[in-house]
Amino acid sequence: MPVEWHGRNDFAEYAEVVGVRTDEVMAVMQPDDDRMIRVVYSKGTDDLSTATVHMALLYRGPDDVLVMDSARYVGTLRSWARQMRLDLEEKFGPPPD
Repeated sequence: MPVEWHGRNDFAEYAEVVGVRTDEVMAVMQPDDDRMIRVVYSKGTDDLSTATVHMALLYRGPDDVLVMDSARYVGTLRSWARQMRLDLEEKFGPPPD
């Protein structure tokens, strides 16, 4: 799955479906062989120490309109970032000094 960087304006449609601001959308992923679109977003606060992370599964309906299939709470932004750091260190080793 290729990775591309986009500005927050590209996330407006996804943000509207999950009910957050465009700058709260953190990632949008759609594997080539899957019709489900995964959206990772923060919610609830601008304070990073209490922000929460959620993931939603979306799909395109018959009229090409995005529909939310499901959403779930992932954890606090702090705990999610810590787990990502641990996963990266496990896969690639510790960051260089």
